[in-house]
Amino acid sequence: MTAVFWQYMENYNRGIFPMQAVFLIIAAMLVASLYLGNGPVVNRLIKSYFAFIYIWFGVVLCIVFIPDEFIISNLIMGLIYLVIGVLFFLDIFNQKTVFTISRNPAIKWVTLFLIIFSFAFFPLINYLNGIPAARLPLVGSLFCPTSILALALFAGSAPDVDKKNLILLSCLSIYTGIVALILFKIYTDGVLMLAGLYGLFMLYIRRRGNTAFFSSFEKEV
Repeated sequence: MTAVFWQYMENYNRGIFPMQAVFLIIAAMLVASLYLGNGPVVNRLIKSYFAFIYIWFGVVLCIVFIPDEFIISNLIMGLIYLVIGVLFFLDIFNQKTVFTISRNPAIKWVTLFLIIFSFAFFPLINYLNGIPAARLPLVGSLFCPTSILALALFAGSAPDVDKKNLILLSCLSIYTGIVALILFKIYTDGVLMLAGLYGLFMLYIRRRGNTAFFSSFEKEV
């Protein structure tokens, strides 16, 4: 199963080349824009990006390149990806989510760590572990690093987020992280699992208005 999975990743990456670079550059530009200012235009562009990417995962990753060995699981995962993508798309108009970079130092540093990990350390660690460049997961191309990035922005913006989508993405990330760790020994997906737990934790803390956990980290702004 492991060999089939990695061949699947290689076939997909080769098949969509050079879209990996396009997706990665756009994601980096959007994150940089969010740090420079979180206006409504930036928010709509980030939601549009994630809507397109998760729908892409649901169609291209899970249907177009689907291997026979993963038909059932891919169709189920593809359906969930499509739901996540549609929720991001609807959020463009419903405006349930307002992406921001928190002024709380603790949250700000966790957000920054997850962003850097998704873009740089996720592919780098896998490459150093012997995964060829043609099989590397990159932000915008595959679920795991993309969802670490999405959860970094989502969780850091709680409670002003689409709670249904954050819960769905967090739970799926926890499940995917555990499966990838156990079945495929992709150790970087441990961070995906932790990002999912972080998303649920932040939603719980912020939704209840319980900021005591962060009070010692707060600074005057």
